Amino acid sequence: MRERYESWIYYVVGFALAILGIFFLYLQEKFSNFLFALGGVFLLIQTVLSTIHLLKSKEKIILFRLLFRLVIGLLLVTSPWLSTALFANLIAIYQMMVGIFLLIHSWIAFSNRLSGRWVSLVDGSLHILFGISVLGNEETFLPSLYSLVGLYLIFLGLSSFRDGLEFDWGKQMTKFRRKRINLPIIVTALVPMFALDKVNQYLNPDTSQSFFLGDKERPVDLEIWVHTARKGFERMGHVDFALDGKIYSYGNHDVESHRLFEAIGDGILMTMPVENYKQSLMADSWRAVFGYGLVLSAEEKGAVQARLDKILSDARDFPLKTEKQKNSYLGGMIKKYGAQAYKFQTGRYKTYFVMTTNCVQLVDDVVAGTGMDILDNHGILTPGAYQTYLEKEFRNPNSRVVSQMVIGKQEN
Repeated sequence: MRERYESWIYYVVGFALAILGIFFLYLQEKFSNFLFALGGVFLLIQTVLSTIHLLKSKEKIILFRLLFRLVIGLLLVTSPWLSTALFANLIAIYQMMVGIFLLIHSWIAFSNRLSGRWVSLVDGSLHILFGISVLGNEETFLPSLYSLVGLYLIFLGLSSFRDGLEFDWGKQMTKFRRKRINLPIIVTALVPMFALDKVNQYLNPDTSQSFFLGDKERPVDLEIWVHTARKGFERMGHVDFALDGKIYSYGNHDVESHRLFEAIGDGILMTMPVENYKQSLMADSWRAVFGYGLVLSAEEKGAVQARLDKILSDARDFPLKTEKQKNSYLGGMIKKYGAQAYKFQTGRYKTYFVMTTNCVQLVDDVVAGTGMDILDNHGILTPGAYQTYLEKEFRNPNSRVVSQMVIGKQEN
């Protein structure tokens, strides 16, 4: 039996976010200083309580960590200038980071002659210019930054209100996908790891196994799988999908084409029977997978198949030639589990980039015909943003997401 959320939770969250947004709009620096000071007080209290616990249990106290927390807590409480500078600089750095991602994407788009390349170039340049401007003139930009954050929180609250209405009345399906106001990229990137910690107690401590939530008797038409791990870059997640008994996994699987610390490479689509893929996942006890089952109408399933066929038309068989390729993850999947590999010759997925033309973007492109409104701004979509949406839909009694499967091993 799956846990259900109540719609009132979304109304309360939406109301709270909207109130926070209004405070930022009208109180601006005063409210920001209050929040940072409050955070400092909580940090000081937490530090004192943890120190008392360590003394009682006679555990080893790391003095440097204790002093560091105390200093940060005191600075946040007693130094208003720190909160304003930190507030402005964090936003500036975040905008510059997004700008860099967009410029890299525009370079790839120009190389592959893709549409939207000029938009990405201008968008990325504006983000970086804005970030640089803020870093040099925090005081000048602070009122505008407070207003932007306030408006963002208000729209995030309205999005939560809409989720509550969909719980109560169902979702009105439209031809066009709606933009969602999502959490920042840095926050959503951590969602898969936190989700794994949440279900850890239900996993088998001895071996990687699967457990199922939802109606086992109800067949699903499409599954979206969100991967995560407890080590390395894979903590941030990976997404693939299963359709008609076959898994489709897009990624930077050609080790001979890796560039920029494996963030860029030739786009490879790996396919294999779902059961074989499950066996491979259970063999890798260091990672876990959340699978979400969707029920589609005949029209939606036809739209999904049509979009998949269109994407596959740009790909060709990819035989592994070098020893490095044969000894890679892809080579092992082909040898042990009968996977097939395809390399994109043209189109959007010819070049893989971890922040834009990634595994999540391909899955989102395929399921666009179902009306799932997960699209993120600037074309940057993380596995965490996808999992957040799917978790919400799974707990919605009026949703097409009817089941959840978890494959993994418990860790203490």
